[in-house]
Amino acid sequence: MSKYEPVNEGSLLNSNLSRQNQADLVSRRGAEAQRKANCGGLSLRLCASARKICTPARTFVASWLRVSKACLFLVIPLVLSGCQTPLAPMRTGGKTVSGQVRVATKKINVIGDFNARYSATEFQCEISKGPGAPLIMVHTLGPNLARIEGGGRSWQGNPKFAPSFLKSWIDLGNAFRGIPNPQVYQVEGAGRQFRVEFPQRNERFVFLLDTNLPKL
Repeated sequence: MSKYEPVNEGSLLNSNLSRQNQADLVSRRGAEAQRKANCGGLSLRLCASARKICTPARTFVASWLRVSKACLFLVIPLVLSGCQTPLAPMRTGGKTVSGQVRVATKKINVIGDFNARYSATEFQCEISKGPGAPLIMVHTLGPNLARIEGGGRSWQGNPKFAPSFLKSWIDLGNAFRGIPNPQVYQVEGAGRQFRVEFPQRNERFVFLLDTNLPKL
């Protein structure tokens, strides 16, 4: 005759709950693993898409920078040259002088020949390295118009708005006329040699004349 042991309902219930919990835990772990796998795949797809987007973007930016650098060298001469009409040749009259000059500015340091003509209202000066080799030409007409040419470029306009590296060239006219302006320039020397220095700009012009400087 078989004997049956009494069943403990509490233990049975706990055992069933434990198995259910384990099943739920396994199910949750499986779902979590699947979610991570899906996220990993999504991340990879997103990264691949990002690379497809970023690579052309980087290529475009690099190309734009190269084009911008090239355009910069094209724009600078255009800004200097503009669309102005060159000044007419200087009218007859005034004083003329020629000789040699040494120019020391922030942009150039050169020795050359020069020819200058000046009157009460106009100033024209051309510096060259010899016949047919002009370096720079300056022409001012009154207080409101000036033109400077050199190196295949030119600037024309009101001297008040001239680039800083051109202002000394424009102020040379008053130095030749003997008009003092100690806040801007200082003139030293007499006779066939004189020097015009712009202390604040650290620029100087030393002239050796063929004749004494004519006075207006």
